[in-house]
Amino acid sequence: MTISLLLFVYAALIAVGGLIAFVRTKSKVSAIVGGIIAAILLLCGFLAQTGFQAGAYIGFVLTLLMTSLFGLRYQRKKLRSAALMMVISLLAAGGMAYLLVA
Repeated sequence: MTISLLLFVYAALIAVGGLIAFVRTKSKVSAIVGGIIAAILLLCGFLAQTGFQAGAYIGFVLTLLMTSLFGLRYQRKKLRSAALMMVISLLAAGGMAYLLVA
C-alpha cells in the first residue's frame, strides 16, 4: 500500500464521518469541516502520488491533528463516533508513519 492510497482512503472515511455527523445531529459544521479536511487530504494524496513528498508529510501532520481532535472530543463528550474516528485516525497515522520511514 502506498501513502497516497492511504491518504485517499482516510479522506473518504473523514468525508463519510462528516456526513454521518450531519445526518445524525444536523451539524452543518461537521459536514463542512469534514469536507474541507477530506479535500485537503485528497490534495495531499495527489501530491504524494506525483512524487511531491511534502504532500505526504502534510497529510501525516493533518492526520495527527485529527487524531488529537477526536481524542479531545471523546474525552469531553464521550461519543462513540469520536472514539471510532480517533481509532481510525490513529491507525492511519501509524500506517503513514511506517510508510514514511520505510
